[in-house]
Parts: sequence; C-alpha cells; structure tokens
Amino acid sequence: MLCMIMGTAVPGWPSERGEENTKLFAQWKPPAGLNIKAMYFSVGHAFLIADVETSAACYEALEAWVGSYQFQVIPVVEAGEMMMASQKVVDWRKKALGG
Repeated sequence: MLCMIMGTAVPGWPSERGEENTKLFAQWKPPAGLNIKAMYFSVGHAFLIADVETSAACYEALEAWVGSYQFQVIPVVEAGEMMMASQKVVDWRKKALGG
C-alpha cells in the first residue's frame, strides 16, 4: 500500500532532542517492508511517501521517532482507483440507508 506519512514535531521538545534525532537518523535504515519513494523535511515536519508491505513495517519505522514526532499515515490511491472506490462507497451508503 502506498502511503503518505506526515510527522509533526512534538511541541515543546528540547533542542537537544533535535541533535539526538540527527544522530539517530544518520544511522537509521527503513525496516524490511517499508520501501521509501520520497522523503522531505521542513522545519518541524517530516514527509515520507512509502510503499508499505505490512503494518508491522510501518509500526517499526515510526516507533523509532515516538516522543519526537506525532504521525499521520494516509493511504495514497491513484485517481482512477479512488473514483471507483468512492462510487462503491456512495452505492453502499444509498443501499444501507434505504435510498
């Protein structure tokens, strides 16, 4: 599954944590099953697009940064697939609600 993972720095963490994270990141490798397509950083933010093979791989990758970042994991879907999936949901809602 292709995902966009957005990390936001935990408010109020000390500047020493930034130095610690820099050292950790220099030695960090993504776990098996998390294939990074792109990674970007901004002040206080991290953005990662990855092909995630298992939820365990995603958990392992993010667990290394708990306490420094809060994460949001968003599935990324090709536009055509999104349209088909959206229509299925619309049809299901109508049926479930008696419409």
